[in-house]
Amino acid sequence: MGVASNLRAAFPDLNVAIDPALTVAEGNTVGVHAVVSGTHTGADLFDVPASGKRVTWTHSEIDRVVGGKVVERWICSDTLTLAQQAGVIPSPGGSAPAEDEHQASPASTNGHGPAPDAAAALESNKAKVALLHDALNRKDFTALGDILADNFVNHSGAKDVQTGADAFASSFMPLIHAMPDFHINNVSVTAQHDRVSVRVGYSGVHQRNYMGIAPATGRTINWTGIVIYRLDENGKIAERWEDSDNVGLMTQLGVIPVPAAT
Repeated sequence: MGVASNLRAAFPDLNVAIDPALTVAEGNTVGVHAVVSGTHTGADLFDVPASGKRVTWTHSEIDRVVGGKVVERWICSDTLTLAQQAGVIPSPGGSAPAEDEHQASPASTNGHGPAPDAAAALESNKAKVALLHDALNRKDFTALGDILADNFVNHSGAKDVQTGADAFASSFMPLIHAMPDFHINNVSVTAQHDRVSVRVGYSGVHQRNYMGIAPATGRTINWTGIVIYRLDENGKIAERWEDSDNVGLMTQLGVIPVPAAT
């Protein structure tokens, strides 16, 4: 049984709410962000019996479409939050977010199609995102003021929200402490209107303890993510949504046991 079938069996009322304002299409590539929710009243989930709990998590994917059909797909879901809310692994606490907390402001389409200089604007937006990732790779947090809007908001998975450049920078500190060579690699970039979606690869050598729960292993850690950005009228990044393979990260760090082979 596949992942989707397992989720449908565990959550009979499973609902996937795709946010149209966070759908980014360019050429044959489409980026999508959704809020997924359901009540665990069905089959066991990772060997945990039905609890009746209402669970909400986020999901992002990038699809390559040819001839009206999806021929290739990359996904990142906030499965760490899903597992914590469902009681599969310990949770740091906090309640599940409301299902409408993640919706974006409407995209700046105006219903009239692209402006004459739309291509140049899209490339400028992509370049701004590249500047942000370069600043994070260089650990140059002073550069964030020129890249992020004053009212910048970051949505990381289903629960974590940071407002402002300082809070955003602080959210990376545990990773950078544990992996001083933490690096973001842009695998693919798609832009439409004032949105940019990026498929990223994260990496770093685990040289120090991560958040007091993962002593240094010396391993090179690799995990993936999908990030969607919204830029404002001044060309600064105003909002960011991220889903990353946190379960894969925690497994490689030794926090979550490696699943037994079946």
